[in-house]
Amino acid sequence: MVKYSRRYTPLCLVDKALEAAHEKNCKNRKYEDSSSRYKCKFTEKKIDYYPIRDALKEIYRNKCAYCETHFNRSYIKIEHYRPKSIYYALAYSWSNLLPICDICNTTKSNHFEVDRIVVKDKIRTLKKLQYSTKMFNRIEKPKFLHPEIDDYDDMFRFDLKGNIVVFDNVLNSHRMVYTIKYSDLNQDALAQRRAKVFKDFTNMTDELFLLAKNNIEYHESMDRKIFEFFNDENEFIAVRKFIVKYLHKFLKKYDDAFIESFRYTLNQYIKNIAVYNN
Repeated sequence: MVKYSRRYTPLCLVDKALEAAHEKNCKNRKYEDSSSRYKCKFTEKKIDYYPIRDALKEIYRNKCAYCETHFNRSYIKIEHYRPKSIYYALAYSWSNLLPICDICNTTKSNHFEVDRIVVKDKIRTLKKLQYSTKMFNRIEKPKFLHPEIDDYDDMFRFDLKGNIVVFDNVLNSHRMVYTIKYSDLNQDALAQRRAKVFKDFTNMTDELFLLAKNNIEYHESMDRKIFEFFNDENEFIAVRKFIVKYLHKFLKKYDDAFIESFRYTLNQYIKNIAVYNN
């Protein structure tokens, strides 16, 4: 998981039809609507379009909010961070909606333990609930981490086999353990693909160092390769952020001139990319 930021609310989440559906859910104290509420129609062309799904894909660069795999590997689903079967009033809350892959969606299911559940019978307007997740998290203290809201970078590290290793002595690290378990983030297939990111980084730096050592112009290659490797549309940005954080360890076998050049080029590239600075 990494933090992406959302800047607007899709208009269809604040229209009268959805407000009516929200009020119906609250009145009946259960989610009764269909998934068709998450799509709209172009009236003139009479075709469906999916502004919520498309907005989430754009925000998360076409990746699952939890495992960070591209959706060309799996069909995108709209995930309810707080399950709509329990929190029916939040079925259309924008901050409660995340893009998720089939595997994470199936594994997460309705797992959502909290210290205490906020009373759900008090009806609030849908407009007031659009960005309510942070407030509810503060009150309920859920175990499941929210990719955009919670601070979790200091709760874990990666080993070179691609496994997520949680620090036991860090505040709230139990929430990372819970999230990994119920998103299955340490499954073998994911770990292996994350491990490949480390291998790709080593191969890239070895190649660049060889060019530098042989006095071959390498700055252009360095610019291009750093852009390709750290581009935030790639999968597993959390691993790439980990490499940035511990760059000195990954580059320690090279000489000082190469390290300085690599670090400068990298910093120039990522300084304006929000996901590396959140």
